[in-house]
Amino acid sequence: MKKLHILLIFLISAVLFLLFSDKANAWSKPYLASLIASRVNEVETVEILQYRLDYDHITLDAQVNKAIDIGIDGDLNLPSQLFDLNYSVKWAEQAVDVAGNAKGSIENILVTGLGDALASKVNYTLEINQQTPRNIQVDIHEGQVEKVLALTGQPDYAKGLFDLHIDMPKISQTEGTGEAKLTLNQIKPNVKLLKKDFEIDLPSTTVTGTLNSKLRGVVASIDGEIQSSLAKLYLQNGQINLETMAVVTGFILDIDELKKLQTLTKSDLNGKLKLEGKLQHDNQKLQLNMTTKSLGGTATLSMSDDQLTLDMQGVVIDKILPMIAQPVYLQGELDAKVALSCLKNLNGTVTLATHNAKTVTKTVNQAFNLKLQKPLAIQLNSEAAMEKDQIHATSTVKSQMFDLNVEKILYDLKASTLTADYQLTASDLSQLQELTNRVLRGSLVIDGSIKQAKTLQVTGKTQSLEGVIDFTLSDKDLHAKIDQVPLKNILNTLDYPQIFSAPLSSVLDYNLQTQKGRLNSELPNTKLISNQLTELVKQVTQLDLTKEVYNQTDLNATINREMIYFVFAAKSKNNYITLTDAKLNRSTDKIDARYHVTIKKKDLEGQIKGDVRKPRVTIDSSQFLRNQIGDKIDSYIKKEGGTKIKDKLKDFGLDNNQSQKAIDKAKDLLKGLF
Repeated sequence: MKKLHILLIFLISAVLFLLFSDKANAWSKPYLASLIASRVNEVETVEILQYRLDYDHITLDAQVNKAIDIGIDGDLNLPSQLFDLNYSVKWAEQAVDVAGNAKGSIENILVTGLGDALASKVNYTLEINQQTPRNIQVDIHEGQVEKVLALTGQPDYAKGLFDLHIDMPKISQTEGTGEAKLTLNQIKPNVKLLKKDFEIDLPSTTVTGTLNSKLRGVVASIDGEIQSSLAKLYLQNGQINLETMAVVTGFILDIDELKKLQTLTKSDLNGKLKLEGKLQHDNQKLQLNMTTKSLGGTATLSMSDDQLTLDMQGVVIDKILPMIAQPVYLQGELDAKVALSCLKNLNGTVTLATHNAKTVTKTVNQAFNLKLQKPLAIQLNSEAAMEKDQIHATSTVKSQMFDLNVEKILYDLKASTLTADYQLTASDLSQLQELTNRVLRGSLVIDGSIKQAKTLQVTGKTQSLEGVIDFTLSDKDLHAKIDQVPLKNILNTLDYPQIFSAPLSSVLDYNLQTQKGRLNSELPNTKLISNQLTELVKQVTQLDLTKEVYNQTDLNATINREMIYFVFAAKSKNNYITLTDAKLNRSTDKIDARYHVTIKKKDLEGQIKGDVRKPRVTIDSSQFLRNQIGDKIDSYIKKEGGTKIKDKLKDFGLDNNQSQKAIDKAKDLLKGLF
């Protein structure tokens, strides 16, 4: 028995010698390095710089991945499996320098530590019970966001400080519990880098906020508030699955001034916008649903991967227009739906319709120089299909004044060009009085096309007045051609009296901006219609101007805003009529013109002045009387007094030739008196 005891003591001594001798430590170095590298994630290389294991003490210095220095020094009690170890971790590249203590047994370890990490002060405590962490307490004060981004392999998309507190009693799939609080302090996005990498033109801003989280099993809740000068974001009832990293959260996005987002949206915006919604991210798929009532009615946006749907019901038009920096031309409600099957290529459809819409009189009058007296009810319906860089659409506008149908609309997004066909129908032109500032009669249908590239060009054609009227509007310049249109139809449309009838052919050039233009016309086969002038001529001459056909007739006019200055000339076999120094005020319908009528070699002159529908026509009295008296003198001398006068003159010794000369001089003298 004694020999057995001696043998056991020898064996134990040999084992202890082998375990804790210098040679044993040297032999175990490579094995220990390999063991650490295989057991710890993201460890590629482990170099043991110093290693000493004694019966009751251990010293270890190692370098991980040629960057992280780890030191361990402390007491061991192998029989009882107890230890009390001090450790240090230094990682110069990431500014990590922490030190602490690990104390307890293999089954239950208490770890404490403090130091610098992420360029901030870190203080932590945790227990490891049967290889499971619990009672984790972590405090990070003034951590640097850019260091966290660098640690995760991300560029410096933001800079600033944060505070983080973690209190996690349990970690397990079924019983994990804990709380965390993240406070953001003066975080500034790197706007230049964001624009470069993501083409996001974000305005300069500073972000602050607080996020709170509670852990239950593997699911962590998220609630909190993030604020900036651009917007406020509230997260509600959010959840993150820590195993799958699936995220779902409700949110409220409150934008107090849309104007601050102009650089981001690339368009002028005004007003406020508040959005409520839900965000989900799972298996690399993003789904977003948002609703707003900031526009009146309800607007809902849904986005999933590369698809988007926007549904607007009963939104208020006069809230939308100022929001997109447009004058409030229109009031009413709008329904719209946008369905994009591919956001990248902008493939999808758009429909919209107005309800109870009407113009805002003051704004429309100021913008278009009109004199509307009351709102104009308008109904708009549009449909569009988008594919890649093109939009194909149709649109209709219905109102009391006119109906406008626009078809074959093609808008090229890359070239910024527009083409379309249209038909404008005015069933009752008298309804346009407030637009045209004058009474119009009849109906009108115009068919044409629209082209928009560098300038706007509108063409049109109508046969509503018989004959053909073609026009082209290029930017501000209007060129119109009238071909064989009965003049009576034009005069009736303009609510002017029927002065004469003829097929009118003319060319009009007019600038909408300067309101100046020129009209040149021909009126073959013209017939005068009874009017104040023809009746007056008939009374004094007993001749009827309306019985003639005037084959050479011209009407030329110069337009200068409200005034039309014109010259009219009509010639028939026996008659010649001219209007000179003529002017017509389009605003007041007042005419002022000189006329000259030659009828069967008789001249008549005078003035036409007053309302164009019932002007005052006067005769130049001196000229008229001179002509009338001259005719009477000629008639008397020729028919009655010539022989008697000559007989009397013979008594004074005058022969026939001398008597005739005396009579002619006397006749001229009498006419000259008038």
